[in-house]
Amino acid sequence: MITISDTGFGTSYRNLRVGFFGDVEVRPDSGNATTAYATVPFGAFSGYVTVTGQAYSDSLPITIYETYHPFSLDARWYNLPDPITAGNVTIVPFWDDTVHWNDWKVTIQGDTVVFDVLYFTDPHAMWHYTLQFQDNGPGSLPGFIGATLTWNPIQAGLLKIQDWNTSGIVSGRIYSYPETGFDGLGFWFDFSAIQPISFEPIHGCIGFEVPTAGTDVIRTDSVYQHYWDNYWAIQDGFGNKTPPPTVDFTQRMVLSVHYGSRDGCFSNVDVIDRIEQVDNVIRVTLARLPYLGECYAVIYPIQMVSIPNSSLDVTFVGEVPR
Repeated sequence: MITISDTGFGTSYRNLRVGFFGDVEVRPDSGNATTAYATVPFGAFSGYVTVTGQAYSDSLPITIYETYHPFSLDARWYNLPDPITAGNVTIVPFWDDTVHWNDWKVTIQGDTVVFDVLYFTDPHAMWHYTLQFQDNGPGSLPGFIGATLTWNPIQAGLLKIQDWNTSGIVSGRIYSYPETGFDGLGFWFDFSAIQPISFEPIHGCIGFEVPTAGTDVIRTDSVYQHYWDNYWAIQDGFGNKTPPPTVDFTQRMVLSVHYGSRDGCFSNVDVIDRIEQVDNVIRVTLARLPYLGECYAVIYPIQMVSIPNSSLDVTFVGEVPR
């Protein structure tokens, strides 16, 4: 931000244009008849800044200490004095609950780290941000893969990385054009808070032919009985249903991922990549459904696993069937 003062800018600062070296021009953000405040845009360089109105034009030299390319989104180390903490990366929607970047919507897939957040600015408008980095190891500047706002690529801006350790804290800020909604937004995540959860396969779960695609959390015998009553397809030689796989619901609960009816060769799939506790949520990360083969049989792809009983909410992320 720069402040430009003069004896008089005419009837209103809104009529002014502020031009910078680098062939970029902006309107003042605010001001009055003698003072204008303007955000220094991406692509501006040190040199003369020219203020032009309907019957007014003047210039003055300025120095820009850090320049940005106007047509790229680059990553650099954060070099400003105010540190980024979990407390100052909060997004507060206008009408609903507070949403943090420090939640289960941060994932690692191989060497790719993805920050993903959904929040509502009002009851009828949803913003969906994603940031994707390539992890180059702790203390090394990550590679930048891409950023989007509601699935539209963000083309220009600057990522300032303060901390980078995918076994500890990752944090930074992103600056971009105002219309992207990303100006100065902080991101922060403590990966050491993630606790892996071991899981065991439910052998024989392909007997459940669930007709719809989706996920489910089965915590009780009664819900498991509902699955057997409605979806179990295996019968003995007398036309009676065989019993389902045994689960001790006093100790375990079941997570189900199912894809409805499809053409293919096999129903037993392995799509659960990992299960973790992040803060007070169990997060199940799903991989893409594999190729099911060139068969014309009607199948019902499914994976069921059991984990220790928990009252925590469960969320499924990644390639979630819908």
